[in-house]
Amino acid sequence: MKKLTDYKEWTEAEAKLNELKTERDRIEAELTELYSRSKPSGVDKLTAAAEILLSGGQAVAPTGEGYEKRLNELHGRKRVVLKAVEIHERAMKDLRAKLSAEICRELKPQYRKIVQRVADAAMALDAAMQAEKDFRDQLFQADIAYAGHLVPTVFHGVGTLDDDNSRISQFFQEARSAGYLSSIQ
Repeated sequence: MKKLTDYKEWTEAEAKLNELKTERDRIEAELTELYSRSKPSGVDKLTAAAEILLSGGQAVAPTGEGYEKRLNELHGRKRVVLKAVEIHERAMKDLRAKLSAEICRELKPQYRKIVQRVADAAMALDAAMQAEKDFRDQLFQADIAYAGHLVPTVFHGVGTLDDDNSRISQFFQEARSAGYLSSIQ
């Protein structure tokens, strides 16, 4: 069965979203590190800045103008990335709907065959349930006390096709309405 991941545009969109989320996570990690180092405990400011540089961050003093500038840059970049994630997720939602509709159009004939098999089985079940009911009715009409000798095994909950409100009738109504079955079934 086809999947969204079979479509290049979907996998590219997923890759872009992952890329954006990775960038967001990187920014958040750097912000966390900057905030945690802004008040170093027992470590001088120069050592704190050197540790930031060693861990892959920007080498700025943990306080002062460079620190504030880097914080502002990161917060600005984070807002942009978050907005990009939001826009891209919306676009992916639309793409998912479009591709899903395309896949469902392709799969509809296959699904129609499955619904037809269910309908055939439902018709056979209805006929068998009617035969079972008719058999018990004949025993009753012949004044045969069958209780205790022939235990009725009624299939409860399905109803009959004679009852428009039964579950079996509702199945046929829904299947016809969806175009899976002809109106004569």
